[in-house]
Amino acid sequence: GLKGIYLNKESLEFSVIPTIDCYLKIFNWNQGDANMIYPNNFESSILLERGKKTSFPLLKMNYSLEADDKTDEKSKLLFVFTKKDLTFINTNQNGSISLDNLFNWLSLIPLDQKKVTSKSILIQVNN
Repeated sequence: GLKGIYLNKESLEFSVIPTIDCYLKIFNWNQGDANMIYPNNFESSILLERGKKTSFPLLKMNYSLEADDKTDEKSKLLFVFTKKDLTFINTNQNGSISLDNLFNWLSLIPLDQKKVTSKSILIQVNN
């Protein structure tokens, strides 16, 4: 259910159907920094059941995509599925995540314990 182009401040909605029981972390990265979309302060990490469709956001909230300035912004969504519920805690004081910290965390997860998928998107500023 992911689109390639979103309007500025449009909400992100999608579903996943995993092939094994797993956990999910979702990151959005652009221009050198990233942030974690899920889990978040309102939605805890849950076990995604094999073959069961789970729709995000889990609660009645928005995953709002917003460009930082008045120009279109290229962004990448990173979906990290893991067999264990691994915590990611390497955030900066402002809640952002350096790409070095993100990729270091990913490199510590054994290959047989993770599946990483990405999707490039464009956040289009209304003219």
